[in-house]
Amino acid sequence: MRAMQQQFERMNVVFNEIRDRLDRHEDRLEQLQQEPLPRHRRLDQRPHFAPNVPDDDYDDGASNEVVSNATRRRARAIRPERPRHNIVIQGRAYCDTCRAGFETTATTYVEGAKVKLVCTNFTSGELTYTSEATTDSTGTYQISVEHDHQEENCDIRLLKSSQSDCSEINEGRNRAPIVVTHNVGIASNVRYANSLGFLKEKPLSNCGQILMQYALGTED
Repeated sequence: MRAMQQQFERMNVVFNEIRDRLDRHEDRLEQLQQEPLPRHRRLDQRPHFAPNVPDDDYDDGASNEVVSNATRRRARAIRPERPRHNIVIQGRAYCDTCRAGFETTATTYVEGAKVKLVCTNFTSGELTYTSEATTDSTGTYQISVEHDHQEENCDIRLLKSSQSDCSEINEGRNRAPIVVTHNVGIASNVRYANSLGFLKEKPLSNCGQILMQYALGTED
């Protein structure tokens, strides 16, 4: 019995300590609730260009930053679009010396050939734009095109050869479709057209051997 009494006494001591701690915590909470909170610097929450809001209610530094950011955004919005360079179409005109219908190792390129860019309206087919060019010593031509022709069908057409013995236009190689617009995901302003071809009047004597490289001119 004596041992049980001592145990109860120790438990009472512990409970009393717990009650004392709880009482101290409650007193501290009441004290904190009665004390005024410190005034912290208020954040600027004013909407941009909010009407009927006094400027004195907001921090000047934050307001200046908001105005500065808004000014920069407006400046970017009204900034004029950088002018785009003209689209340049580039291609070549060749002489099919073996009358193969395509370029071979014996193909030569025609200087002074005439080509023409033709654009027509998608819907009506009405002619909207044309431009001609002449090939250089490498058989290469370039056509600089003004404006954008996204809503048009455009192609390069072979007009005339400067070589009398290679002036027949190859009907399968007389036109090359070309996209004349900046809005195709290509960074460069150069558009490359397929080569256009003339047929030589008389094929070269070694064309048989040349065409054998392409498995043409022979029977299995």
